[in-house]
Amino acid sequence: MSERNINSCTEATTLIPCHLKITHHTVHNVTELASCLAEVFDSHEITGIVWATNGTCRLRGIKQTAGDQRPTLDVERTSFDLSRVYEIRAWQVIDSTTTDISLAHEFRWANGLPSCELRLFQASEGDNLPPGELAHYISYIQHTDQPTATEPGRPKQISAFEYIKIDADTGNMTVVDQLFTGNWHSQLT
Repeated sequence: MSERNINSCTEATTLIPCHLKITHHTVHNVTELASCLAEVFDSHEITGIVWATNGTCRLRGIKQTAGDQRPTLDVERTSFDLSRVYEIRAWQVIDSTTTDISLAHEFRWANGLPSCELRLFQASEGDNLPPGELAHYISYIQHTDQPTATEPGRPKQISAFEYIKIDADTGNMTVVDQLFTGNWHSQLT
Protein backbone atom coordinates (compact mmCIF):
# COMPACT_ATOMS: atom_id res chain seq x y z
CA MET A 1 0.00 0.00 0.00
CA SER A 2 1.24 3.51 -0.80
CA GLU A 3 -0.16 6.97 -0.29
CA ARG A 4 -1.59 6.82 -3.82
CA ASN A 5 -3.06 3.33 -3.45
CA ILE A 6 -5.32 3.04 -0.44
CA ASN A 7 -6.91 -0.30 -1.38
CA SER A 8 -4.95 -2.49 1.03
CA CYS A 9 -7.29 -5.47 0.60
CA THR A 10 -5.91 -6.33 -2.83
CA GLU A 11 -2.36 -6.41 -1.49
CA ALA A 12 -3.01 -8.73 1.44
CA THR A 13 -0.18 -11.15 2.02
CA THR A 14 -0.47 -14.89 2.28
CA LEU A 15 0.18 -16.21 5.77
CA ILE A 16 0.84 -19.92 6.16
CA PRO A 17 0.04 -21.73 9.42
CA CYS A 18 3.30 -23.30 10.54
CA HIS A 19 5.37 -24.74 13.36
CA LEU A 20 8.99 -23.93 14.23
CA LYS A 21 11.07 -26.81 15.58
CA ILE A 22 14.28 -25.82 17.36
CA THR A 23 17.07 -28.31 18.06
CA HIS A 24 20.24 -27.41 19.95
CA HIS A 25 23.59 -28.96 19.02
CA THR A 26 26.96 -28.89 20.73
CA VAL A 27 29.73 -27.71 18.44
CA HIS A 28 32.87 -26.85 20.39
CA ASN A 29 34.84 -25.21 17.59
CA VAL A 30 34.98 -24.60 13.87
CA THR A 31 36.75 -27.90 13.17
CA GLU A 32 33.60 -29.76 14.31
CA LEU A 33 31.29 -27.45 12.40
CA ALA A 34 31.48 -28.99 8.90
CA SER A 35 30.74 -32.49 10.26
CA CYS A 36 27.75 -31.19 12.19
CA LEU A 37 26.42 -29.32 9.13
CA ALA A 38 26.86 -32.43 6.96
CA GLU A 39 24.81 -34.43 9.47
CA VAL A 40 22.13 -31.76 9.96
CA PHE A 41 21.53 -31.10 6.25
CA ASP A 42 21.97 -34.73 5.13
CA SER A 43 23.29 -34.15 1.57
CA HIS A 44 20.86 -31.30 0.78
CA GLU A 45 22.20 -28.25 -1.04
CA ILE A 46 23.19 -25.56 1.45
CA THR A 47 24.56 -22.05 1.37
CA GLY A 48 25.14 -19.36 3.97
CA ILE A 49 27.31 -16.65 5.45
CA VAL A 50 30.53 -17.16 7.39
CA TRP A 51 31.90 -14.42 9.65
CA ALA A 52 35.55 -14.43 10.72
CA THR A 53 38.07 -11.98 12.09
CA ASN A 54 39.59 -11.85 8.59
CA GLY A 55 36.31 -10.95 6.87
CA THR A 56 32.96 -12.32 5.78
CA CYS A 57 32.34 -14.67 2.92
CA ARG A 58 29.72 -16.88 1.31
CA LEU A 59 29.39 -20.52 2.32
CA ARG A 60 28.97 -22.59 -0.84
CA GLY A 61 28.41 -25.85 0.99
CA ILE A 62 30.29 -28.73 2.54
CA LYS A 63 33.05 -30.54 0.67
CA GLN A 64 34.62 -33.92 1.26
CA THR A 65 38.09 -34.15 -0.22
CA ALA A 66 39.43 -37.60 -1.10
CA GLY A 67 41.65 -38.84 1.70
CA ASP A 68 40.22 -36.48 4.32
CA GLN A 69 38.29 -38.11 7.16
CA ARG A 70 36.32 -34.98 7.96
CA PRO A 71 34.32 -32.75 5.63
CA THR A 72 35.28 -29.07 5.42
CA LEU A 73 33.45 -25.82 4.80
CA ASP A 74 33.46 -24.80 1.13
CA VAL A 75 33.77 -21.01 1.14
CA GLU A 76 33.94 -18.54 -1.73
CA ARG A 77 37.41 -17.12 -1.07
CA THR A 78 40.48 -19.35 -1.24
CA SER A 79 42.45 -17.08 1.10
CA PHE A 80 39.79 -17.31 3.82
CA ASP A 81 41.25 -18.54 7.14
CA LEU A 82 38.67 -20.93 8.62
CA SER A 83 40.49 -21.01 11.96
CA ARG A 84 39.31 -17.41 12.48
CA VAL A 85 35.59 -18.17 12.04
CA TYR A 86 33.47 -16.98 14.94
CA GLU A 87 29.93 -17.23 13.48
CA ILE A 88 28.04 -19.02 10.72
CA ARG A 89 24.51 -18.97 9.38
CA ALA A 90 23.84 -21.85 7.00
CA TRP A 91 20.58 -22.83 5.35
CA GLN A 92 19.15 -25.44 3.03
CA VAL A 93 18.36 -24.13 -0.43
CA ILE A 94 14.62 -24.76 -0.78
CA ASP A 95 12.86 -23.86 -4.00
CA SER A 96 9.82 -24.99 -5.95
CA THR A 97 11.61 -28.18 -7.04
CA THR A 98 12.56 -29.25 -3.50
CA THR A 99 10.64 -32.26 -2.19
CA ASP A 100 11.59 -31.66 1.46
CA ILE A 101 8.65 -31.01 3.80
CA SER A 102 10.32 -28.00 5.39
CA LEU A 103 9.45 -24.43 4.47
CA ALA A 104 12.88 -23.42 5.81
CA HIS A 105 15.82 -25.19 7.46
CA GLU A 106 18.63 -23.15 8.99
CA PHE A 107 21.60 -23.69 11.29
CA ARG A 108 23.28 -20.99 13.39
CA TRP A 109 26.54 -21.20 15.31
CA ALA A 110 28.54 -18.60 17.21
CA ASN A 111 31.81 -19.59 18.85
CA GLY A 112 31.33 -20.23 22.57
CA LEU A 113 27.52 -20.48 22.40
CA PRO A 114 25.20 -23.43 21.83
CA SER A 115 24.33 -23.87 18.17
CA CYS A 116 20.76 -23.88 16.98
CA GLU A 117 18.99 -25.74 14.17
CA LEU A 118 15.68 -24.23 13.09
CA ARG A 119 13.14 -26.02 10.88
CA LEU A 120 9.97 -24.31 9.79
CA PHE A 121 7.21 -26.73 8.78
CA GLN A 122 3.86 -25.95 7.20
CA ALA A 123 1.08 -27.01 9.55
CA SER A 124 -1.36 -29.51 8.11
CA GLU A 125 -5.05 -29.72 8.95
CA GLY A 126 -4.52 -32.80 11.13
CA ASP A 127 -1.84 -31.17 13.30
CA ASN A 128 -2.90 -30.62 16.88
CA LEU A 129 -0.82 -27.46 17.34
CA PRO A 130 -1.80 -24.37 19.26
CA PRO A 131 -2.74 -21.52 16.89
CA GLY A 132 -0.46 -18.57 16.70
CA GLU A 133 2.44 -19.45 14.40
CA LEU A 134 2.50 -18.15 10.84
CA ALA A 135 5.00 -17.99 8.00
CA HIS A 136 5.21 -15.32 5.33
CA TYR A 137 7.30 -15.72 2.15
CA ILE A 138 9.57 -12.75 1.35
CA SER A 139 12.50 -12.01 -0.92
CA TYR A 140 15.34 -9.53 -0.73
CA ILE A 141 17.30 -7.86 -3.48
CA GLN A 142 20.93 -8.92 -3.35
CA HIS A 143 23.17 -5.90 -3.49
CA THR A 144 26.49 -5.94 -5.29
CA ASP A 145 29.32 -3.51 -5.80
CA GLN A 146 29.98 -4.97 -9.24
CA PRO A 147 27.68 -3.40 -11.87
CA THR A 148 28.11 -6.32 -14.31
CA ALA A 149 26.95 -8.92 -11.77
CA THR A 150 23.31 -8.71 -12.81
CA GLU A 151 21.34 -7.75 -15.86
CA PRO A 152 20.24 -4.11 -15.84
CA GLY A 153 16.83 -3.81 -14.19
CA ARG A 154 16.91 -7.43 -12.98
CA PRO A 155 18.72 -7.60 -9.64
CA LYS A 156 19.22 -11.06 -8.13
CA GLN A 157 17.02 -11.91 -5.17
CA ILE A 158 17.25 -14.24 -2.22
CA SER A 159 14.17 -15.81 -0.65
CA ALA A 160 13.26 -16.30 3.00
CA PHE A 161 10.34 -16.88 5.34
CA GLU A 162 9.36 -14.58 8.15
CA TYR A 163 8.32 -16.50 11.25
CA ILE A 164 5.40 -14.70 12.92
CA LYS A 165 3.92 -15.30 16.37
CA ILE A 166 0.44 -14.17 17.38
CA ASP A 167 -0.05 -13.00 20.94
CA ALA A 168 -3.04 -14.95 22.29
CA ASP A 169 -4.07 -12.12 24.64
CA THR A 170 -3.88 -9.15 22.29
CA GLY A 171 -3.94 -10.64 18.80
CA ASN A 172 -0.81 -8.66 17.91
CA MET A 173 1.44 -10.30 15.34
CA THR A 174 5.20 -10.04 15.71
CA VAL A 175 7.87 -11.09 13.25
CA VAL A 176 10.13 -13.16 15.50
CA ASP A 177 12.69 -14.36 12.98
CA GLN A 178 13.61 -14.68 9.31
CA LEU A 179 14.88 -17.95 7.91
CA PHE A 180 16.59 -17.89 4.53
CA THR A 181 15.73 -20.46 1.86
CA GLY A 182 17.24 -19.11 -1.34
CA ASN A 183 20.56 -19.61 -3.01
CA TRP A 184 22.89 -16.74 -2.29
CA HIS A 185 24.31 -15.86 -5.69
CA SER A 186 27.93 -14.89 -5.94
CA GLN A 187 28.70 -11.34 -6.97
CA LEU A 188 30.67 -12.84 -9.84
CA THR A 189 27.80 -14.83 -11.39
